[in-house]
Amino acid sequence: DEAIRRLRELAERMPADRLVLRSMGNALRLVGKSEEALSYFARAAALPGGDPLALFHRAMALEALGRNEEAIASLDQSLALHPGAAAYLRKVFLLARRGELEAARAVLDKVPTPFLVEDRGALTANLVYYMQRQWDQSLNALLAVPRDYFVDSYYTGPKGLLTGDARFQAGRKLAAELDWRAALQLVTKRLAAGEDNRLLYLRKAELHARLREADEADRAMRTFQELQGGGGLLAKARIDVPLNRLEAAIQSLQAMKLPREIVVNLRQDPVWDPLRGDPRFQALLVEPVAPSPISQLPSLSSPPPADSKSVAVLAFANLSDDKGNEYFSDGISEELLNVLAKVPGLKVTARTSAFFFKGKQVPIADIAKQLGVAYVVEGSVRKAGDKVRITAQLIKAADGFHVWSDTFTRDLKDIFAVQDEIAGLIAKNLQLRLAAGAKASVNPEAFELYMQARQAINRRDTAGFARAEELLTRAIELEPGLARAHAAMADVWILSAITRQESGYFGQRNSPVFARIEGAIDRALALDPDSAEARTSLGFVRFLQWKPTDAERELRRAVALNPNYTLGHHWLGACLTNRGEFDEGVAEYQRAVELDPFSFRILDNYGDALNTAGRSEEALLVINRSLELQPKSEQTLQNKIRTLLALNRLAEAEAIVRMLPENEARHYLARLGHKAEAEEALAKASGRDRTDLLLAFDRIDEWLDAVSPLDIYILGLRRLFSSLKLDPFRHDPRFQKLIATLGFTEAHARVQAWRAAHPPEAKK
Repeated sequence: DEAIRRLRELAERMPADRLVLRSMGNALRLVGKSEEALSYFARAAALPGGDPLALFHRAMALEALGRNEEAIASLDQSLALHPGAAAYLRKVFLLARRGELEAARAVLDKVPTPFLVEDRGALTANLVYYMQRQWDQSLNALLAVPRDYFVDSYYTGPKGLLTGDARFQAGRKLAAELDWRAALQLVTKRLAAGEDNRLLYLRKAELHARLREADEADRAMRTFQELQGGGGLLAKARIDVPLNRLEAAIQSLQAMKLPREIVVNLRQDPVWDPLRGDPRFQALLVEPVAPSPISQLPSLSSPPPADSKSVAVLAFANLSDDKGNEYFSDGISEELLNVLAKVPGLKVTARTSAFFFKGKQVPIADIAKQLGVAYVVEGSVRKAGDKVRITAQLIKAADGFHVWSDTFTRDLKDIFAVQDEIAGLIAKNLQLRLAAGAKASVNPEAFELYMQARQAINRRDTAGFARAEELLTRAIELEPGLARAHAAMADVWILSAITRQESGYFGQRNSPVFARIEGAIDRALALDPDSAEARTSLGFVRFLQWKPTDAERELRRAVALNPNYTLGHHWLGACLTNRGEFDEGVAEYQRAVELDPFSFRILDNYGDALNTAGRSEEALLVINRSLELQPKSEQTLQNKIRTLLALNRLAEAEAIVRMLPENEARHYLARLGHKAEAEEALAKASGRDRTDLLLAFDRIDEWLDAVSPLDIYILGLRRLFSSLKLDPFRHDPRFQKLIATLGFTEAHARVQAWRAAHPPEAKK
């Protein structure tokens, strides 16, 4: 810890010293902090002239994180600067572990001969030749080393174990046995000398197994497992096979969770040949395809390649001494994302999806593919008092190349200026231009409170909203001119009211809820007329006030100001679909999903809109995707029920209905044929509950007598416009009066014309 602390201080004082940066990266890698180490290796590699050694060590850190594809790309960058043997050998090893033996062999041919008589070179060459079943070349690679015992991270043990394997596979069984017995004597001698190495017991077990000495092999294997604290199933299987205990070997392998490199080994290593006829072994060779957190959207069944002008900003690492400062590193990442989102021509992934990968060991290339972007920004933040140090790097996802990297140390009051500076440099590297903006300073304490409030808002629960309101109130007291704090306060009040289901206020244009929300929005817009966030909040308020024209105008202004603002597209989609403009509304939802593909709520609403528009098969795919992200979302489950009912898949719908609370499940009883239960539920209901059930149970005549305009609005206008059960009553004077009271006569007529041109899908 002390060494790392001192190196960190040196790195801050000497940010252009390659040796210091590499040393810091390696120190972090050695203590298991490979993710943080990457930033230091990247900084060294980004210095003028590059740094092949930093790129080599970066590959080691990536390999430790399981990001082998990126590791190979980093080795290629290192080799382009300096064709060193160590980088070639590491690339051979990684390619061989991935099963790409021909590619590995091609790289191996580039390794200078002197390096092939060292342990690492000989072992690497043997790995490739042995897996390719070229026994003589495998044997010659090993015999080129004059020592009889290898010591390397690839393999530590007697050379005779490996040469015996090569001779045995070549059919020279007597020669193999002589090698194995000589190797066993060497291991026994080392153990007798008191050498404390559990690997010696593993090698002893392997050698006894090859010599068909089962009891001795089992004793050595038990000692090995005791010394390493259990486990060793793969090693156990490897000694069971030569002892012809094939059933035991299969069971050991089946008990393991096999990573990809082990599956590749099972496919290629000759030691497993006796198992290849067993169907259970063949089943192990099929790499499990982990279910994607999201499925492909129906509207993107053949998604185009990522736009070359597209980027995701991942959550920056918190390097502050106070680990409670994570809200600050998250906030900096989010603020940088927001600045980049305003760069004309640049697609920027929304926070929910970019932060989805926080703390997950997912390769950069995979992240970019799932987010549909060509570039990724990652970095770190270190805060100490009123000073903040930000390191950022722009990575091209296709090859892992670090396009740009830099470090910025600034006063906290200048945080907005440095965010603009970083965003400008990223935009420049993407051949785009950041629009000029004010570089006003900010009260550091107010900014920190704002950051903490954003973190609380992102919790999306009542306690989080209450905490956010408290923090924003204090921030505004300290810095009344902080426009984003006023806009955030408006969002807090909107979201908290919705969460608490204060629906009784909505639809009442003079509701007290709206007065304070509009006050916060007005203050935000007075300070920043181009705030897309404030415009979006105003548009949503107008939507809730039944002012659809005003709502659409404000929401269109918001997405024009910031085409990457997901919430603007989301709420514009809601506004348009509720006005009956289904095609355009669905397109806005789709745009929101493209920007934020891991937001279960956007997916849920998108699916509901597709179902309302009569595209129920597509809707089901989207809703299932939402449930993969949030399996217990009651709202999404109900959307799936409605979609299944639209497709007449009643049995599937009923299975989900039984998962809902009783007060929600009862709405579907009549549609599923449970007439008696439906009548019993209706007899017990009163007020709006009864009104809702009348509609659910197709008692439309009674419903028209009982329903109020507010009930209609809460129900959702899109369902009022599209429900097939209402079709026989659309010319009823009571229905027409409801539509007129709501001010949606024209919208209703537009929807009916749209429906006539878009008949519903055929039921299954």
